[in-house]
Parts: sequence; C-alpha cells; structure tokens
Amino acid sequence: MVNAMTDPITPTTTKKLFAVEITYKAYAWAEDEIEAEDLARNIVDTESYPDIVISEVNSNVLGWDPDCCVYHEGSSDVRLREVL
Repeated sequence: MVNAMTDPITPTTTKKLFAVEITYKAYAWAEDEIEAEDLARNIVDTESYPDIVISEVNSNVLGWDPDCCVYHEGSSDVRLREVL
C-alpha cells in the first residue's frame, strides 16, 4: 500500500503516487530504425493511444532522478523525492 501524502499546494488534499504507461502504436515508412524513431513525435501528435496502464506505486519504479518533477494538477513543482 502506498502512503498517502498531503498535497504541498493544498494541505487538505490527500494524494497517492501512480506510474502511468501510455503506449502508441503506428506504422512508419522509413529507411531504417533511426529514421522510424525520428517519426515518433509525429506519431504522438497525431495518433490516439490504444492502451493506458496506471499502477499505484511506493518506490521509484521508473528509475527517475529523485529531483525530477512529477505531473500533477497544481501550479508549483512537486519533486519525486517529496512524494516517495
């Protein structure tokens, strides 16, 4: 079980940390893998994502630097180390 934390922006809100995995799938007509990879931004901008997996976590399963910011609905930065 993940420890709930008090949101640093609004102390009355309780939040948990989740890992979110989004998978895009598309065909790329290219000369090689490097050229195909270069098309990734176009794929993200134009394709809908077929699969979203959300998992509640209590450790750094994605291997991010602890000083990286996590996505949230507030207006100030929230660092990974603050929520673990």
